[in-house]
Amino acid sequence: MRVANLFPTVPPSVDSDVVGEGDSAVDGVPFGRSWKFDDTAGEFVVTPSGRIASAEGAEAWLEWCRMALRT
Repeated sequence: MRVANLFPTVPPSVDSDVVGEGDSAVDGVPFGRSWKFDDTAGEFVVTPSGRIASAEGAEAWLEWCRMALRT
């Protein structure tokens, strides 16, 4: 079983079909959406309407990194 490289040296090519609406691509690497998490409170960030706040682009990638490091 071959596992994809977590730290590729050459970014994969990005097709316009792969990057959906609300996604952004930096240097050819697509970023999706993620949920915002408050580390000090230990809970997800909630908007005034009661929904979980989301992050997009590089901020979503940083949220993913924080969650991966905590696990």
